[in-house]
Amino acid sequence: MTVDKIVDAIGMLDDELVSDAKAPFPSTCHAKGLRILPLVGIMIVLLSITALAATGMLTGILDLIRKDTGGRLTQEQELSIQSDIVSVGETMTVDGVSITLNEVYGDGTNFLFYLSFDGAKMKELEKFRFRTMDVVLEGERSHSESINMKTLDDGDLNDGHREVMLKVSRRNTTGIDEPKEIVVGTLNLVDILDRTNVDPVVLEEKGILEAAETVASGTWSFKFEIESSGCQEMSGINVALEGNAALNQVYMVTAEIESISLQMLGMEMIYWVDPEYGTLEFERPVVILADGSEIILREKFGGYVANPVNTGNRYATYTSEGPIKLDDVVEIRFGEKVIPWQPGN
Repeated sequence: MTVDKIVDAIGMLDDELVSDAKAPFPSTCHAKGLRILPLVGIMIVLLSITALAATGMLTGILDLIRKDTGGRLTQEQELSIQSDIVSVGETMTVDGVSITLNEVYGDGTNFLFYLSFDGAKMKELEKFRFRTMDVVLEGERSHSESINMKTLDDGDLNDGHREVMLKVSRRNTTGIDEPKEIVVGTLNLVDILDRTNVDPVVLEEKGILEAAETVASGTWSFKFEIESSGCQEMSGINVALEGNAALNQVYMVTAEIESISLQMLGMEMIYWVDPEYGTLEFERPVVILADGSEIILREKFGGYVANPVNTGNRYATYTSEGPIKLDDVVEIRFGEKVIPWQPGN
């Protein structure tokens, strides 16, 4: 895997903001009934999106996804995002800094949190971070987690106002949680840090968290609820796929895809490779929908599946650039390799 590929796969990731534990167990996939939005509701949402787009006033999570996808979202995808965004509007003030959780969007595994900050003057936006960030879901026993933070505004660095988006990707590491139609969780943010003026001596001795300046000390906690989007799974695939087993060079080996599960904002794939190899990097998968539109996926986690019989099992998880309408998926493509989507097999 080349350095460029690593950076590309990470996307907007700040390496120092990542909390990524390797998960030893495969996740489970639970189906969920269809949600029906009345025609009048669809028309109202459509008119709302169209009007906002025409005036250039789209903001928040939908606006971020539109920018990240380079305008590749279909009108139906925008409708889906708009209808599933949960507006919160809760503000909490700690140590003179007010943080507002404006919006939440997710599928129970992948989340977006749109936050506003007031009272935290930062010298450089890219130096802004928290000491710790995590998302705790009710009833969850074990998980791996990656949280990426992106500042959205380029205004006055001294005005104390910041717009921030958190991208959270999680993976169940027990594989035995019961399906939930409503996902209830808490977003915890601890201590705001500024890494602009870091003492190299402290950095060397104690690390970046101790060397950074504490702008505000305390914990901001926000409880949220979202509706789970459900999941579709296809097993018994047994498709051969080549992946790169090297880190800084190309060394292609063959793996066998065993199962794939899809959610609204991501995918997990279980595959088998000769036990002498570690996890593999595959060509970026693309989900193809019935209308011909494509949704690009980006890798987030990869690791070993605990299996005393078959030690060559591995997993790879991906996040999508936009919402996947599960009932419209027709195939998944890895380069020239195409896997017809037949969930329930």
